[in-house]
Amino acid sequence: GILIADEVRFRDAIKIEAPVASHIANPAVTPEAITITLNLGLDTFDVLVNELSKLGDDAEGLSLAELDNLLSNDDYVKVRGRLVNAGLVFAEELKVKVIDGSSDTDVKLQGPIEDDPVTDPVVTILGITINVDTDQINVYEGPNDNLIDRDIFFNTVLTGNIVSAEGKIIGGVIDWDKLEIEDEE
Repeated sequence: GILIADEVRFRDAIKIEAPVASHIANPAVTPEAITITLNLGLDTFDVLVNELSKLGDDAEGLSLAELDNLLSNDDYVKVRGRLVNAGLVFAEELKVKVIDGSSDTDVKLQGPIEDDPVTDPVVTILGITINVDTDQINVYEGPNDNLIDRDIFFNTVLTGNIVSAEGKIIGGVIDWDKLEIEDEE
């Protein structure tokens, strides 16, 4: 009746996918850490990577020094992690896609809705405000990937619900085009 665990991991619902804006080795935080700043159009978001972060894709098997040497601006990263404080996520998992030439402009932001109360036309995820009137969101999804309309989205979503937003960086700003209420894991 006793389970002896070799490893225990907590998975948070914070996900960010975006191009790299910059990165620095960060001995002020810890001797073995890198802070990666992600390009979110007019905003940026910092990701802390250390020896506890699981590295994947083009970064799989690399040390932090090798990761620091590998990264270039506009490389594309996918982060799953835990919010440390406003504007900073600790990367539990970091996947890197090295870009040769053209950059990937897709952006995905997933986290709990911060607005209290949630009111049409604005949602705030990880400090990033999305105004559906100016961004002209054209796809809304509820749990289980069911298509819903704007009214149902705003009548359903509550403070703290996990929502993902997807868009593209165009002309230095994000053109958000999709909001989705994520399934409870």
